[in-house]
Amino acid sequence: MARRRLLARRRAAHDRRVADLEQALRAEDERLARIEAAETWEELDLAARRTIVETSEERPRTWQVVLLVAVCLLAAGAFAVVVGSPTDEPVSPAAPQESVNPPAESRQVARRPTHGVELPRTLEPSVFLIRSTGGGARRLDLPPAHSWQPAWRPDGRALAVVSDRGIVELSASGAGPVRGQPVWRNRRELVTMSLPTLLPAYSPDGRQLAFTVDGEIWAVGLGPQSVVRRLVVDGAYIDWSRDGRRIAFVRSGRVLAATADGEVTSDVSHGKEDISPKWAPSGRSLAFTRLEDGVLRLYIADPLGDVVRRMPGADAGAAYPAWSPDGQEIAYCKFVERNWELVVRDLRSGRETRLTRTASDESFPAWSPDGKWIAFTRDLHLQVQQ
Repeated sequence: MARRRLLARRRAAHDRRVADLEQALRAEDERLARIEAAETWEELDLAARRTIVETSEERPRTWQVVLLVAVCLLAAGAFAVVVGSPTDEPVSPAAPQESVNPPAESRQVARRPTHGVELPRTLEPSVFLIRSTGGGARRLDLPPAHSWQPAWRPDGRALAVVSDRGIVELSASGAGPVRGQPVWRNRRELVTMSLPTLLPAYSPDGRQLAFTVDGEIWAVGLGPQSVVRRLVVDGAYIDWSRDGRRIAFVRSGRVLAATADGEVTSDVSHGKEDISPKWAPSGRSLAFTRLEDGVLRLYIADPLGDVVRRMPGADAGAAYPAWSPDGQEIAYCKFVERNWELVVRDLRSGRETRLTRTASDESFPAWSPDGKWIAFTRDLHLQVQQ
């Protein structure tokens, strides 16, 4: 009789456990659906909060459920291409330690009187999405995740970002208010290595992803056969021309043009402190960032480096250019009111449109192939005035 009662109690406890787990999973599914449907940071912050009322006894169970859901979401990227290092010991890139909420427009901060000498900060980076014509910016990653340096896939259906886990690809949602936009929930790992992987760039046909590792540029195939090859022994900031025949990259502070296989053909910038080259859609120009006389500026050059000129209107405090798909505009980061903001300049009229007005630094803009969106990095780390 005692054994029967013991078995009955264990069975009842098991049934309660199963019911608790099913309830928690349903609540987590509902929460993730709300997160995907959120259109503003306030909605996202509200959607990300737990709706399950936890007792001290239930907390460990709910945490296990959350871990299980996270593992399931990561497993959804089963078709991802995972790159192993020679030691096969995956290590995430070094990430900032502090975690803070996105800044409010009215929050008072101690801004830096750098006058555009230092590049935008990425101490607490997060990738945002904003319309190229302006409006509210939507955060793509979920707290406490970090992400930065976005790059659009040529078909516009996905966005690669550097994350705490390496390089991940966010695919576009097929339903809900965020339809057609990249969603953090729909992600797969592209590159995981024992050293930080940075500065992703897709080839124009979308079959390769280039990235920088320890001062070298590598490329991994994104098809069934994920062949990994080293493109450049000493270099960073790779960008492909639209026809896929040429690449541009930086070596020792100089912008170089090369064949798709990495054979250098010309010294484009003839500079000493140049970074972030970007091919114009026409392939006839390259824009890049230069530190000159202690100030960051934007320059445009022809692929042979015969003509190198400063971009009009970006004389001081300008960095990280990104061409619009039609080549008529350039998005870049401009030092305004003592911090870096995202702006768009019409190259024909010279008209400049400021897209962001925050207390944070914006950097690494990336224009979507259809020209409707700009993904960029926002530093959420604030130096609050004491």
